[in-house]
Amino acid sequence: MLPRVPGRTSSSTGERALALAVATALLGLAAAGGGYGTQAQAVAAVLVWWTVLLGLAAGLLPVAAPARPARWLCGLLAAFALLSGCSAAWGHDAGAAVQSAALAALYAGVATLVLLTLTEQAAGAWLRGVALGLTALAALALASRALPGLLHDPVPAALPSARARLGFPLGYWNALGLAMASAIVLLAWHALAGATRAGRTAPLAAIPLPTLVLYLTSSRGAIAALALGLTLLLSFERRRLALTLQLALATVPSLALLALLASRTAFTDGLDDPLAREQAHVAVALLLLACALLGGVRWLADGRLERAAAWRVDRRLARAALGAGVLLAITATLAADPSARWEAFRQPPVAPAGTGLVADHLLSGGGSGRYQFWTAAWHAFAQHPIGGIGAGGYEAWWAQHGTLPAFVRNAHSLPLETLAELGLVGGALLLALALATAGVAIVRRREAGTPAPLAPAVALAGCGALGAAIDWAWQVPAALLPGLAGAVIAAGLPTRPVTTRRAWALPAAAAAIGALLLSALVLAGDAELRRSRDAARSGDLSAAARSAAGAVAIEPWAAAPRLQLALVEELRGNVPGALRAAEAARERAPLDWRIWLVLTRLRAKAGDATGAQRALARLRCLDPGSGFPPVETLASRASIAVRLECRDGGKQRDGGA
Repeated sequence: MLPRVPGRTSSSTGERALALAVATALLGLAAAGGGYGTQAQAVAAVLVWWTVLLGLAAGLLPVAAPARPARWLCGLLAAFALLSGCSAAWGHDAGAAVQSAALAALYAGVATLVLLTLTEQAAGAWLRGVALGLTALAALALASRALPGLLHDPVPAALPSARARLGFPLGYWNALGLAMASAIVLLAWHALAGATRAGRTAPLAAIPLPTLVLYLTSSRGAIAALALGLTLLLSFERRRLALTLQLALATVPSLALLALLASRTAFTDGLDDPLAREQAHVAVALLLLACALLGGVRWLADGRLERAAAWRVDRRLARAALGAGVLLAITATLAADPSARWEAFRQPPVAPAGTGLVADHLLSGGGSGRYQFWTAAWHAFAQHPIGGIGAGGYEAWWAQHGTLPAFVRNAHSLPLETLAELGLVGGALLLALALATAGVAIVRRREAGTPAPLAPAVALAGCGALGAAIDWAWQVPAALLPGLAGAVIAAGLPTRPVTTRRAWALPAAAAAIGALLLSALVLAGDAELRRSRDAARSGDLSAAARSAAGAVAIEPWAAAPRLQLALVEELRGNVPGALRAAEAARERAPLDWRIWLVLTRLRAKAGDATGAQRALARLRCLDPGSGFPPVETLASRASIAVRLECRDGGKQRDGGA
C-alpha cells in the first residue's frame, strides 16, 4: 500500500466549480487581447468588483477570516490605485492617470476576491483553475500558428519584424511567454499534488504544450521567470525528490520536441506558405507524441513517484546540491562574459533578418531597447523624485526625451515606471508589496504544517514579479493575474474560520463601491469615444459629435474626448468650435504631442499664422524625433488622415521589444 502523502485531498463540487469559473474567466480575459486596453480592463474591473459586492451583500463572503498579511497586500494595492488617481492633480494628463488608477483597481479587485474566498481547499481550486486556463491558452496560441486560416493573429501585419514571435491571443509575445512559464510551474506541481493517478499524470503529460509555446514566443525574460519559478517551487515544496524526478521526466521529451522543430524554420518563423503549413502538421504530431510518451511513462512510474514523494531528502545532501547549483550558476555566468553581454544589452535594437529568428533571438544578448527605456524612466524619476510625472505620463516623457525612434508607451519595467510616474511614494508602496509577500512566504516555509498550496503560490508570485520587473506585463492582466493570485494565496494562508463578517465586509464594500464607480466612468467614457470614432468613419458626423460631447460630460478631466470633439468639428467645417475643443484638450494634457499636431493645423486654418508656428515649435519640442513638416503641409493634410494618425496611432502597442 502506498504511503499517504500529506496535503492531498480530492476536490468537492464547489471547488471544481470555482476552478472552472477561474479557468473560464482567465481564458476569456486572454481572448480579449489579454486585457490590454481601457475597455477590456474596465469591463474586467466592473465584473470583479460587482462579484465582490454581491458576495458581501448576500453574506457569502468572506468565507474565512482574512489573514493580516493578505489584508495588507490588498490595502497596498488599493493605496496604489488611489495614488495613481490622485496623481492627476500634479501630472500632465489627468485622463491617463485615471485610466491607470482603473487598471490598478482591477488588480486590487482580483486580490480582494481571492482573499475573501480563501481557504486551503479554495486555494487549491484557484491554482487548478489558473493551470487549466493557462493550458487552454497554450492550446489556443499554438492553434493560431498551426491553423492560421482558423485563428488570425493581427500582430505580424502590424509588426512584420516580429512575425516569428508568437503572441496570440495576448498580442504580445513576452506576456504570452510569462503566462506559459506560470503554466509550466503549476502543471509541475499539480503532477505532484493530484489526488488520483490520472490527476497526477495529465498535468505532467501536458507540459510539452506550454513549453513549445514558450519557445515560439522567443521570450528570454519568460525563460528567466520560469527558472525562478521552478527554483522557488523546489525550495518551498517539501516533496523535492519526487518533484525533481518529475521535472526530469518532463524535460527529456520537451527538449527533444524543441530540438526536432528547431530546423523547421518556416513553422517557427511564423511564415504563411505551404511549407510552413506542412511543418505545422509535423509539429502538432510531434507534440502529441511527446505528450503521449510522457504521460505513459508517468502513468507507469506513478507508484515509485508516490513512494518518492514520502521520502525526505537529507539536509546535508540538500545543502550540497544547493551549493553545487550556485557554483554552476556562477560558472555559467562567468563563462558567458558578463561585460560583453552588458555591452550587447545596452546597444539599440536592430531589425532581425534571415531565418531561424526564434532561436537566434533566444541566444542573443541584446536588450531590445530596454536599456534606453529604463534609462529614460530613471531620468524622469531623478527630475521628479517625490511624486513623479503622474500616472500614465511615461509615454509623453519618452516622446520628448527618448533616445530611440520608436513609439513607446511603457517603460518595460513596473518598478522603474512606478518611480518615474509616482515617485518615491509609489515606489515605496510597490516595495512594500514585494517585501510583505516575500517575508510572509519565508516565515511560513519554516513553520510546521505549512499549507500544501504555499509552494506553487510562491512560485507563481515569483514568476509574475520578475515578469513585471523586466517588461510591461502590468498592462496585460491575463499574464500577471496568475502571479497576483499566487501572492495573495501565499500571504493569506493559513486562514481561520470567520467569526464575524461585518468587520471584513464594511471596508471591502466601500472599496468595491468606489472601484465600481471609477471603472464604470472609465468604461462609459471609452464607449462614447468608440461610438464617436465609428460614427466619424461611417460619415455620420452629427452622431460622432454627440458621442464625443457625451464622453466629455462623462470624463470632464480627460483630454481624449475633447480632442475627438475637435477632430469631429473640424470634419464638420466648424474650425472655431474645433479650435476651442482642442485648446481645452491642451489644458488637460499639455505634453501630448498629438494635441499640438491638431492645434498646429487648426490655428493655420483659422488664419493664426503666428499661433500655428508656435504650436509647431512646441510639437517639435515634445516629439523631436518625428521630423514634422512645415505648417503649410500639416494644414493641407486630409482631416480624416490626421484623425486616424492621432487616435489609432496612439492606441498601438509598444513595438520593438
